[in-house]
Amino acid sequence: RATQMDNIILCVAELNERKGQKYLLEAYKLVQEKIPNTKLVLVGEGPARREYEKMARAAGPNVIFAGQQKNAAEFMAASDIFVLPSVREAFGLVLLEASAVRVPIVASNIGGISEIIEDGKTGYFVPPADSHALAEKIIYALQNPSEIELVVRQAEQRVREKYTAEEMAKNTVRVYDEALNGL
Repeated sequence: RATQMDNIILCVAELNERKGQKYLLEAYKLVQEKIPNTKLVLVGEGPARREYEKMARAAGPNVIFAGQQKNAAEFMAASDIFVLPSVREAFGLVLLEASAVRVPIVASNIGGISEIIEDGKTGYFVPPADSHALAEKIIYALQNPSEIELVVRQAEQRVREKYTAEEMAKNTVRVYDEALNGL
């Protein structure tokens, strides 16, 4: 983590409209008003980078574009909260990585994300494309460390139990069996 006083908010995703960083940048401006000692780190590259860099200048001085990184887990381990503000998302594998390194998660309640996150138990949901709800949930997570400790422990346990290679292989076989039996 940056310093004892800094709160690091992290998003690891392609810089693309469907990943919703636009709403995170808008939310970050609100977070800064309540908790000024925060930094927002965006890991990834993509077609919306220039637009997001312009938005970042308006959001405040503490937005860092880290570009493409090979080991996002190191960034996750150094952050205080992980945010995936997608407006379209199939599964959100990156959320499993964040859970495995015990980083609290705030994510849009869309697509397969609900298969990974149980709201209030293993992370927090916000409606997609809602900057105000996103800011409120980030602020809540940063201001409630004792609740967050329980949430990250439950998230890590869920990942270790449900998303092992063996469990994922069993589920893949089950899907194929169902598909073949339906023919």
